[in-house]
Amino acid sequence: MISESGQATIVAVLSILAIIDIIGNSLVCVVITRNPDMRYVDTKLSKDRKDDICMSPASVIKHCSTI
Repeated sequence: MISESGQATIVAVLSILAIIDIIGNSLVCVVITRNPDMRYVDTKLSKDRKDDICMSPASVIKHCSTI
């Protein structure tokens, strides 16, 4: 069994980590809200993946018609 002081320490550490996590997620939301162009990243890699999807015959009708 863990002593009472050990339990208090574990609760304190986990609480601090939870608070840091919430603050970090909130900061990410603020940054993305202020910079909407950061939501969608259109890189060469994503274009290459789109081309790869369109190369398979089964997906040509589904995906390539919307490009």
